[in-house]
Amino acid sequence: MRRFLFVLAVVALATVGCENPVEVQSDILQVRKAASDVELTNVSNAPVYYFAVDRALLALLDWVPCADPATCQGIPAGAAKQVPFDSIEGYSATTADVVVYHWRLVRNVGTSGFRPDSVRAVIVPIR
Repeated sequence: MRRFLFVLAVVALATVGCENPVEVQSDILQVRKAASDVELTNVSNAPVYYFAVDRALLALLDWVPCADPATCQGIPAGAAKQVPFDSIEGYSATTADVVVYHWRLVRNVGTSGFRPDSVRAVIVPIR
């Protein structure tokens, strides 16, 4: 039994040690920092909408998620999108972390409108 637990611990440590330190993933979006942008990859089977912002700006931000698929920044299912640093809300030369909020849109019951299913967030260190 001890040997099994030891092997299990070694496998777990090896797995964690092999993770990509510049890649973050939620259940629907994979986020990877590159040299001058953040790459967003939709790993779900529906469009994912997003809003990227400098983490230091959050306390000053009055923001609600976009709910109109025609005007929201979106990524089709299975697709990837590069978001240049300078197009991230509040980005500056001192930006250390970016928060990427993301969600899918679902129909509002009884209306023709949409609403976010749930808003998720990943923090991406860029410095």
